[in-house]
Amino acid sequence: MVNVKKKIITKMGDIKNIIKIGSFNFETKKFYIMKLKKIKEILDADVCCGTINDSHEIMMVCASDLMSDVLTFIKPNALLLTGLTNPQVVRTADVAEVKVICFVRGKEPTEETIKLADEKGILLIKTKCSMFEACGRLYEANMVDCLKT
Repeated sequence: MVNVKKKIITKMGDIKNIIKIGSFNFETKKFYIMKLKKIKEILDADVCCGTINDSHEIMMVCASDLMSDVLTFIKPNALLLTGLTNPQVVRTADVAEVKVICFVRGKEPTEETIKLADEKGILLIKTKCSMFEACGRLYEANMVDCLKT
């Protein structure tokens, strides 16, 4: 769940929001919270593991095949787009407090990956979109990159 802690109007008139996601506080000028159902629709994605419900809210997106970059840049409750389907993706998402992973290019997660995601409570979805197209669709829908926050 995303909580806006404070709204601050700067001297320049910009609205800044202090956001609390999980155990992290950070500041952003603009953000859009999107329901996961809408993201699934935008990406024409299928669910591989877990169930999408109305409480799934995504505020930003991280797209990477380098799990070291994911650990460096991703924020809790972001959507992770990746082409990697091994269990290490789920372990990385768990450490980073990411609850949704989307596999791009029609990739199928392994049975071991699905089992681990189920144990960790991480939702897995997949799309036939390339990483580039998936990012473009989400950007067009006003989703924010983890680096922009």
